[in-house]
Amino acid sequence: SYPWTIPNALSSKVVVRVSDASGPAFGDSAEFAISGRLTVTGPVAPNDTFTVTGAMPIAWTTQGTISTVDLEYSLNGGTSWLPIASGVANADSYSWNPIPLTAIANNLRVRVVDADGLSGGTHAFTEGRSGVLHVGAKFTFGSPAGGESWAVNEDHAIGWGVLAEVPGREIVLG
Repeated sequence: SYPWTIPNALSSKVVVRVSDASGPAFGDSAEFAISGRLTVTGPVAPNDTFTVTGAMPIAWTTQGTISTVDLEYSLNGGTSWLPIASGVANADSYSWNPIPLTAIANNLRVRVVDADGLSGGTHAFTEGRSGVLHVGAKFTFGSPAGGESWAVNEDHAIGWGVLAEVPGREIVLG
């Protein structure tokens, strides 16, 4: 047995050879992969919430040399994935802006994947994914518009517009 720190030499075809220092005998291991690691560090679920047409900063850490990444989102908790951006230079962050209307969901996840690993390159598949996030509709208010002074016991209409339909909408005064 020998304690080996895995080097930053990503490959899907790695073999370890052990040889006898005093003679020609040697043995090769079976092929295995050395892959990098991507860990999504933001957004943080369930603490971060977002609205459509706003921006969602996506952040991750990288171990190993992963030069390009693909960013994806899932509306069903990770069963299937849709593209955000492909072939992005790995800078450990990306601003998803604007968040599309199709991302309104209570079961949203984002992930960052090694672009070379997915396309059959030399790296093994590597991904990091967020926890479940929430993206809601963006509301605009017509009334109150700001600057009004409403007296106690008066009736006033609350008027708003919404960028996308959201089931279960409620008014909360605070």
